[in-house]
Amino acid sequence: MLDPALPVRAVCRRCRRPEAVCYCARLPSLDTRARIVFLQHPRESRVPIGTARMAHLSLSNSELHTGVVFDDNARVQAVRAEPGTMLLFPGEGAIEPSELNSEQLRHLIVIDGTWAQARKVLKLNPALRELPRVGLRPEQPGNYRIRKEPSAECLATIEAVAGLLGVLERDPEKFASMLRAFTFMVDQQIEKMERTPNRRIKRIRHRAQSAEEQLFAQRARLLFVHAEVNAHAREMMVPGEPELLHLVAERTSGERFESILAPRRPLAVNATNHLGLREATVRAGETIEACSARWKEFLRGDDLLVGWGSFTRAQLAKEQLTEQEYLDLRLVVARRLQSRPGAPEEAVVRLGGALHASGKEDRAGRVVGALAQVIDALASRPANAG
Repeated sequence: MLDPALPVRAVCRRCRRPEAVCYCARLPSLDTRARIVFLQHPRESRVPIGTARMAHLSLSNSELHTGVVFDDNARVQAVRAEPGTMLLFPGEGAIEPSELNSEQLRHLIVIDGTWAQARKVLKLNPALRELPRVGLRPEQPGNYRIRKEPSAECLATIEAVAGLLGVLERDPEKFASMLRAFTFMVDQQIEKMERTPNRRIKRIRHRAQSAEEQLFAQRARLLFVHAEVNAHAREMMVPGEPELLHLVAERTSGERFESILAPRRPLAVNATNHLGLREATVRAGETIEACSARWKEFLRGDDLLVGWGSFTRAQLAKEQLTEQEYLDLRLVVARRLQSRPGAPEEAVVRLGGALHASGKEDRAGRVVGALAQVIDALASRPANAG
């Protein structure tokens, strides 16, 4: 029973946050071509720093349902049966939003909760599993600094929805306005936590800096790597998937690996120009089996592969070339800059470093050389520098 002598905190009925930290004034009101349907796990609905309600309040064409099993929810089942309904859920088989248009995606179902909760909802709702999936590959790490995510690529619900809608409707700035309230909430929560001595808070505050410190401490292990592929434009209707064509890697000690592979499918028209390689050299390249044997011999057990984005990691895994630990340097730089870092060469300049031409004519060689310069630029300016 509440003590009548104790003051009761006033709570905003709209966002359900204490009025002192109400974020409603920072919420936009945005129209969307697709209808967004949030399915929120009951436990997540009780989390005061959740973002599904925030996203729902920002989008006029949205609705929010709470539950775990939605078989008896007539509205959810009706949406699920509508043509053009897709599920926002990353993973194998998920479609990139850039490949869709507003006619293809009419309704977007979004499961809100921790990853474990989201997987449970998906498991208990077979009809949802049958929906085509759309997945967002983030350009920069999430800003959910008050919750621990499985990896830097993981985003808060509002970040994922804003990013996807920005790509789908070709208007990123419009939907980036959804994140004002999110940033306000995160900053307010961190400020509150900082007033309470707690080791966990210090880890949250310095997460990006700690990641960089670990990177510098393991500098002798770093193996900069970049992969280029033979990829055809979709409209060409060439069977098969993009295949590895050029792999370059270099250690901080200067030891270098390079493999140019003979194409296993028709060579894309602009492939050699894009890669900066001679067509005759590519066609005379080695087999994937020969590349794999040399690569595995080159690798050391303690190598920490460092690439720009997740593409190289995905390509190496696809070709079954490595299970080595991999670090996405683009995410580290994006967290430092708090914005999209662009290409490695651009990132060097934005970090205040001096970009030196590598002298390489091939694209993979230039990228690998720039990755080492990104590390130098990060090290020359500490994360807490003004």
